[in-house]
This record gives sequence, structure tokens and C-alpha cells, in this order.
Amino acid sequence: MLVRMSVNTNNAKHPTRLLVAQNIRSECRKRFIRTHAFLVDVLNVHPSTVSRKLKGTVPFSTDEVALIAERLDISPADLFAEAEQQEAA
Repeated sequence: MLVRMSVNTNNAKHPTRLLVAQNIRSECRKRFIRTHAFLVDVLNVHPSTVSRKLKGTVPFSTDEVALIAERLDISPADLFAEAEQQEAA
């Protein structure tokens, strides 16, 4: 009998992780970039690692955020900005 175990990452404890992931997706969408493939290429990591980062299970490091921002030609601070702040800019 196969038993599936659910992992509760409780992302409510890590809202910054989700905010950064959401902002990365948003910036990629604006540029018509496929987010997952882009991050696999930029970060040179396994696709499953990118999936965990985009789900907020694993955080993006500051170096990764800086590298992503550089490739998207934005400030790293933009990836930490709340939605209202981005719309005002």
C-alpha cells in the first residue's frame, strides 16, 4: 500500500519567499519569458529546485536574487517590493 505524505511548508511563516517568487513570475510575464526555464538557465540549478523556490518551500539566496534582477534589468529591491509599490513606480 502506497501512502502519500503531505508536507506542510506553512508558507504563512515565510511571506517574503512568496513575495519574491510572485515578483519574479510577474517580471518574467511582463517580458514574455518562461519563468521556469529562465530560472533553470540563470541559476544553473535542477528544475525541481526552481519549483521549490517558486513555491516558497526553499528561499532564493541574495546572490540568486541579484543575478535574476541583473538578467531582468531591474533592481533587486524590485523583487522584494509589495504589489502597491510596484504599481506606483
